[in-house]
Amino acid sequence: MVSSLLSSADLTSPIPENTRRLAEKVIIRREYVDTECHRVFYLETLPPTGHYTKGIILLLHGQSFTSSTWTEHNNISILAASGYRCIAPDLPGSGKTDGESIEIEDRPNFIVSLKDSLCLKEMVIICASMAAPYVFPLLGSSWIQCVIGIAPSHSHNLGDSLRARTPFLIVYGEKDTSLGPTSASNLSVLPNSRSIRLPSAGHAAYLGNPILFQSIAINFIELIRSYSPN
Repeated sequence: MVSSLLSSADLTSPIPENTRRLAEKVIIRREYVDTECHRVFYLETLPPTGHYTKGIILLLHGQSFTSSTWTEHNNISILAASGYRCIAPDLPGSGKTDGESIEIEDRPNFIVSLKDSLCLKEMVIICASMAAPYVFPLLGSSWIQCVIGIAPSHSHNLGDSLRARTPFLIVYGEKDTSLGPTSASNLSVLPNSRSIRLPSAGHAAYLGNPILFQSIAINFIELIRSYSPN
């Protein structure tokens, strides 16, 4: 079972140095796409030329951030160098995406519209903090392979989403004494979940301890891919 694999797996194994060197060759493209209600700005990275693309990672930034946050500490480049096409949009109400922010109940529809507009199929989603409401109602969808939530907000009263078997990794910083541990506790009831606390990191744990975050993210994604019957 996925739950037993998650509980016993060592997700902290370092990323190979060759991958980190390869990240220097990753090109970050800046693009726009029209969805049903928004003209969305997004960053996109691909594995360097000659390297196989294993899958797709959608990166969703938190409140007061934009897609550019994923370029810090080479986060998006490391993910691309590890074999993934990465897409990081400016969410509605942020950055260069046209239009105002959208009501919380409409946020999952935005993700579906973005997916369809970009002709995406299966994907991994990494969501930070206030981006979690875009994802929670979609848990259990066949096209979501797994989710990494960085101190995800709105983790209470999730109803049927808590029965979803989508593998879910909660990551939070040890200096985050509120939302991080609260979300880890609330989401522990997910059938295939695990939480990891990152030392020397605060609420934005992927920025506070990026080297460890990158290793944990890649190891988790690879673990789920190895288990998947596809």
